[in-house]
Amino acid sequence: MPNRLRGQLKVNETKTKENKEMKLKILHVKAKGGPNEEFVRLGVLDDCNLVDYGIMDQTFDEAGKLSNKLRHSYLFPDKEVKKGERVILRTGVGDDRTDREKKPVVHRFYWGLETSVWNDDTDKVVLFAAEAIDSKEV
Repeated sequence: MPNRLRGQLKVNETKTKENKEMKLKILHVKAKGGPNEEFVRLGVLDDCNLVDYGIMDQTFDEAGKLSNKLRHSYLFPDKEVKKGERVILRTGVGDDRTDREKKPVVHRFYWGLETSVWNDDTDKVVLFAAEAIDSKEV
């Protein structure tokens, strides 16, 4: 399987193409369950706002090359997090919350989907940092 994303970034590398450090890192993915069992666990490497980050799933073709199939995406809300805390994105439906009594502090977010995302051996979790996003209604 290739270890490069679009020829610029290694999978699981914590730097952007401009060599800026990512402030979040994928720690674990619980896949192959129903939407209420699936989750992605992130570690906070440095204080940041989650609004600058998102998660996508991406597949590889049978030859092990990246496909352009980006079927699901999640953009985190405006939420300040501190170094050492954890962020969990669950696939299913629920209410976002922060568990401060746990150590480390855990911020839980819910994608709100009723179907599984991480249901294929060739799915890959993509954590991205976005400095700016533009959108337009069509």
